Amino acid sequence: MAPNDDKQIAQTSAGKARSCRNALRHGLTLVNRHNPVFAPEVEEIAKKMCGDDQDPLLYEQALVIAECDLLLSRVRAHTVVLTERLSD
Repeated sequence: MAPNDDKQIAQTSAGKARSCRNALRHGLTLVNRHNPVFAPEVEEIAKKMCGDDQDPLLYEQALVIAECDLLLSRVRAHTVVLTERLSD
């Protein structure tokens, strides 16, 4: 599969469905601020982003960014695991 094939697959309905199933299988859909497992970490990251600012809109945006940051960290960690598994 060429590097651009993944991008093309993700643009089709079948590709989007496949991507969704992969995310479900790997537990990536569970990473959100409403999940009690991840909420404390998401909130901690968001509070660090806001510092002393008490603006609720800023905090809401920081929560979204923190959620994405945590998700990307988990994706990177999963990528490392898969890469190591394939290299063995």
